Amino acid sequence: GRIAGLPAALKDVGDLSRVVQQIIFTSGPQHSAVNYPQWDFVGAPANMPLAAYASPDLAPPASASLQEAILPILPPPDQVREQIEVMRFLSGWHYDRLGSYPKNHFQDPKANGTISRFQAALNLAERRIHDRNTRRSEPYEYLLPSNVLNSSSI
Repeated sequence: GRIAGLPAALKDVGDLSRVVQQIIFTSGPQHSAVNYPQWDFVGAPANMPLAAYASPDLAPPASASLQEAILPILPPPDQVREQIEVMRFLSGWHYDRLGSYPKNHFQDPKANGTISRFQAALNLAERRIHDRNTRRSEPYEYLLPSNVLNSSSI
């Protein structure tokens, strides 16, 4: 498929495993870590407007208040509303959770043991991240397994 970084041929099960891991990581954890933080930053248009509207050569006078300096460059109200709606749509809904499946989702009994071990590993990772976050000045919660979806769900 000419996908960058994908080997031209899979030589063994290890190659296949690495490719499948990358697909799972990209469609689940990486997507969640990139998509869901958008609301925290871009959901407030004054914080990160998608466009600025003042002419770059029109600097506000030195005596201008912060409000007088910033309001002229912010998008008009209808575009602000649209930015908020788009960001809410893209990042506001978590449809599922990594490793969470409906009861009897898998029919192969061997899958249940694998899923149980996977869920235990996710719970351990969650506890470790929480522990590390207690030592951070600002916690990073976007890759907590409880905040990661099974796959892209927008």
